[in-house]
Amino acid sequence: MSREEAWRAVNEPMKLVYPDWATGDVPDPPSPGRDTTELEGCETKAMMSVGPPWRVRVSSAAIDDADELEEIAGRFDKLLGLGFKRKEVGGDPLNRMMENSKGFWVELDVDSTSKIGKSARLKAGSPCLEFSY
Repeated sequence: MSREEAWRAVNEPMKLVYPDWATGDVPDPPSPGRDTTELEGCETKAMMSVGPPWRVRVSSAAIDDADELEEIAGRFDKLLGLGFKRKEVGGDPLNRMMENSKGFWVELDVDSTSKIGKSARLKAGSPCLEFSY
């Protein structure tokens, strides 16, 4: 799988459940010992993660609008049509996690312990991948 294909495989489900999601440019692998927000090395050397292989990961900014959280949670069923399956998660009733057979996943992680009310992050990621160039 190429970096571009992996990037799309992580970002397209995000966009489906969160239409405001802005897909950035395909990231370049970071220098050794330095992860980026989008690429994380799957190997550990000298207590630092390095790649290849790499995990592709993205995360939204905090989402704290209650109506928006309900809408995002409601859109998770759209992922079923893309081959994703529900995974059991505890905690807040709005928490969601789905994963496909290739190990790509999307998660809505709601923190209901905040003093200002519910806040959440929408995240998506890949399994460890060797990119083809």
